[in-house]
Amino acid sequence: MGAETNFKRVTAPGLPAWPRLYLDAGQGRAVVPLRLTTWRSWERAYLTTQGMAVLLNLLAAAYAWHWLAFLPNVIVRGVITFVAYGVAATITKPLVPAAFAGFLARQLFSFRSTAWFTPHVVAFRSPLYENGVQLTRTWQGQPVQVRFDMGPDREAQTRLANQQSHAQQRRQHYQSAQLLRLVIATADPYRTPHAVNQMPTMRSLPLAEIDAEDVAAVVSVLTAASMLTGGRGETAKTHSAGHDIDTSPV
Repeated sequence: MGAETNFKRVTAPGLPAWPRLYLDAGQGRAVVPLRLTTWRSWERAYLTTQGMAVLLNLLAAAYAWHWLAFLPNVIVRGVITFVAYGVAATITKPLVPAAFAGFLARQLFSFRSTAWFTPHVVAFRSPLYENGVQLTRTWQGQPVQVRFDMGPDREAQTRLANQQSHAQQRRQHYQSAQLLRLVIATADPYRTPHAVNQMPTMRSLPLAEIDAEDVAAVVSVLTAASMLTGGRGETAKTHSAGHDIDTSPV
């Protein structure tokens, strides 16, 4: 965060406790560190718990095999060990994901992103961009208005369509997957005086994958950071009139 001693955490009655907003009031700078649990986090968590369950099953089978060493018949010993493996698998298959998937997804497999705000620049770093994104707040002498909202995550929707056989607990994370977007609005610097009411050109830029339940808090804090550093943002529930060049037919 640069000179960390200049940044202080901002707290306000209407501001969510998470994510945290740090402001350098003297320089007009703000930073918002994000730790987001996405559908990829849950996917990796469930794969990990599957591996944990198999390991526990093998340990149970190995214990049964050694415990049955008094049996002289190897075939009987093997059958009983196989049954013990099946019983252990029946128990661990639902229990291990239920016990550990949430912890792994949120603590081990969450994704880190960071947003920076200054009076002149908005910058964002996330797993979607190797080198991050930087946007100036003016273009050809005209102010650039930014706001944050969410949009559908097409990749998650494709995964959901291809994995109908999965349990509802796993599928719900694909269903709630969204993209955090930066919506940019600029006016035409060459418009005539008679076109004062001309709608601005709008463009949406995906910033990070996010779960739908986190969108409201993240958008509120990012909007506050934008406003505190000199920008005028809008919440996700507000829709400015304009022409979105990303959703227009070619």
